[in-house]
Amino acid sequence: MAYLKKRHTLSSETVLEYEEGTWTPSAGVGTLSNSIWRWYRKMGSMVWVGASVTFPSSTSASNQSADNIPFTALTYSPGYVGYSTWHTSGEPQLFVVVWNAYDKVLFYNRHEALTAANLASARVDFTIAMNIDGPYAS
Repeated sequence: MAYLKKRHTLSSETVLEYEEGTWTPSAGVGTLSNSIWRWYRKMGSMVWVGASVTFPSSTSASNQSADNIPFTALTYSPGYVGYSTWHTSGEPQLFVVVWNAYDKVLFYNRHEALTAANLASARVDFTIAMNIDGPYAS
């Protein structure tokens, strides 16, 4: 498998594409009762996406996601949870990820293996960095 490499030389004529804005998360499974802040910033082929989402207590399904992110990830993209009111009786770690070719953030309980997190009554603030363009197979 060969890869085509894009080579960029920085000069005074080089322009790096830049865009920023907001987005409106929707729930893939369950519902979202609130999204306090939500933003994205795109620089070249990298996109940073962040939001604060709240799942109501009536949410009973697992596999919650924040859908409708403004770009589709080319590669697996783990994220960072900056704040969460979510907890479990096991190890209270929450893991966020965008799988390649997805346009939604998935929430997992990271306790030895990735297990879908049930986020009923939880607020989660997260940030994810995604590659949306990269080496292509020829």
